[in-house]
Amino acid sequence: MAVSYSSSSSLRRGKTPRARRSAVRLPQTRLLDGRTAAVSVLAELREEVMRIAKVPRLAILHFDDAAGPGSPFIREKLRACAHIGVEVRQYALSKQISATALSARLNQLVHEAHLDGIVVQLPLPPELDRNRHGILRIVPEDRDVDCLSERWLGRLQTGRITLKLLHGEATLLPPVVGAIAYFIEKEHIALSGKRVTIVGWGDLVGKPAAAWFLRQRATVTVATTQSHDLAAVTGSADVIVSGAGRTRLITGSMVKKGAIVFDVGTSSEGGTLVGDVDRESVEGKAALLSPVPGGIGPLTVAMLLRNLIVVTEGRSGRKTSRRVPSDRAMP
Repeated sequence: MAVSYSSSSSLRRGKTPRARRSAVRLPQTRLLDGRTAAVSVLAELREEVMRIAKVPRLAILHFDDAAGPGSPFIREKLRACAHIGVEVRQYALSKQISATALSARLNQLVHEAHLDGIVVQLPLPPELDRNRHGILRIVPEDRDVDCLSERWLGRLQTGRITLKLLHGEATLLPPVVGAIAYFIEKEHIALSGKRVTIVGWGDLVGKPAAAWFLRQRATVTVATTQSHDLAAVTGSADVIVSGAGRTRLITGSMVKKGAIVFDVGTSSEGGTLVGDVDRESVEGKAALLSPVPGGIGPLTVAMLLRNLIVVTEGRSGRKTSRRVPSDRAMP
């Protein structure tokens, strides 16, 4: 509790100074609105599609059940693609497909010159996941618009994220990192020297996020759900990125006042999508918070399509006469 004294004149008069209690004011937490940001980015991409020389074409391979055509992950991609004028080819595969058959299918798509991007929807079935890196490595860097292969992680670590293509260059970021970078830039956050804690060491969030923040000259600490005294690690951080997939892993007592918190974890609780961050207790402590749902998630689809558009333009060049199919606003 802060203590202040009434005035120095009390001391001069020989009176005992009286302590005056000051109310503790917690910072108001501002939520980062990924849905509104995604609408803005998609509007820009829609205009860009009108200027490039060919219709961007995306192939999506997914498996039945959780990642099937009815899943929210696939629906959101299809909806965004239709809105900005991207043609999509879906390939629904059985969860029992062998690694050999999947590799053959991917190799076939790689040799289809009209395709600009190829997405393998994760998670893979357990039998295939054992060889995940080998499978994802089949997709060439200039078609890997999800930036899922080990090659892209290496590029991120070394800062070599720009590809030289036939008609220009294309700079890509993994979609989750691209979404975080969007908010960092929009909020004018200087990262050099800042303490950043990444919770989770997965291929989609932890590894690429750590590599990107290091390139921004931040002081980066990587922790997991098994880390000793996780609260001490997060409690000193200026920026927290949590992608562990553990409900209410990050609570208000683990966040210092004024920190920036990116919740990138997703779990299902009673049929509802929830994140790693206990929003109720973190609000009032963090200065900025990306919530789940509605934070980083909606923006990742827009960032994936940004990658697709820049590689299509780099490969095919520009043209100003073509129109996108519909002028209707995104629903």
